[in-house]
Amino acid sequence: MKILFVLEHFYPDKGGVERLFLSLATELAKEYHDITVITSRTDNSQAKEEIYQGIKIIRLPFSNRFLFTFFSLPYILKYANQVDLIHTTSYNAALPAWLASVLTRKKCIITFHEVWDSLWWSLPYYFFGVRLLFYLFEKIILALPFDQYIAVSDSTKKALIKSGIDTRKITMIYNGINYDSFTKCIHEPPQTPTICYYGRLGASKGLDNLLDALQNIKSRYKLLLIIPKQPAFILKQVLKKLEQNQLIDKTTIKHNLSDEELFSTISKTSFVVIPSLSEGFCFNAVECSAMQIPVVASHNTALLETVSGKHIYIQNNDIESSINKALQADWQNIEFKKFELSKTVQEYKELYRRIF
Repeated sequence: MKILFVLEHFYPDKGGVERLFLSLATELAKEYHDITVITSRTDNSQAKEEIYQGIKIIRLPFSNRFLFTFFSLPYILKYANQVDLIHTTSYNAALPAWLASVLTRKKCIITFHEVWDSLWWSLPYYFFGVRLLFYLFEKIILALPFDQYIAVSDSTKKALIKSGIDTRKITMIYNGINYDSFTKCIHEPPQTPTICYYGRLGASKGLDNLLDALQNIKSRYKLLLIIPKQPAFILKQVLKKLEQNQLIDKTTIKHNLSDEELFSTISKTSFVVIPSLSEGFCFNAVECSAMQIPVVASHNTALLETVSGKHIYIQNNDIESSINKALQADWQNIEFKKFELSKTVQEYKELYRRIF
């Protein structure tokens, strides 16, 4: 089978979604499927075209994701004519991938990570006009008639159904991780309590709420932020908030860690906070449970499915109270949940066979 992945971000970019699609594409290539990935070139050091682990990667000269949305179609069409199936993901890659599928009469499936709907109106960092554009763009993507929708959690599946997607077109496949990557990462909490936040600087991630809550914490603690440098305007707001809340002296910030460095660093903190307003799956929750690191997590969306082990759910958005409980080791505990990457890949392959 010849499969074209149209993804706004891919290897070597970091993130759970990037790791998922790299693993999926690699496994398919091992089975002698012809795999091509069209993605963004987010750094000039990245090759414009390369073969990596049997995958042909085409990186287009669009570091901005909306430039990818509106100008990638001619490049996608060149390769779409040569494949059996197109697989894309929400949000920015979805429109050009779907248009290419219509013009070439190829089937197109989409992995939907989460649906925000009215959440757009409560996000920080963005002006009303920007929120409106994002809201309308999501509605457009949801209105496109893809051949199949993959929901990465039951929460996302329910959101897709609520948005009007035919249940017969939705397949729920949990994301997965490779647990072998965490065998050397044993949780070793430090003597001085260290609170960790790691992940993207997304507007829905709740980092601003966390930093507001921390200014009122009286107990002794340190804060570790492992975050990217982009988007630069959000990083600037985070630094401003740290200064406003007098958290600078307590805080260490790290950028651009390798996966090995990331997991090793996290395993030496006291606990991880996941204050997200919404999660479609949440790799952080699954990774922390794999390393037996306690989490303080929002009580919403897919976090109700993926959090396991020692945890405290944030009730009524009261992050401060939850962190105080965590600093006192007042944890709740639920049975360990496992999300194997091999199972995820197998379910995708079964889906391909079913619809092709």
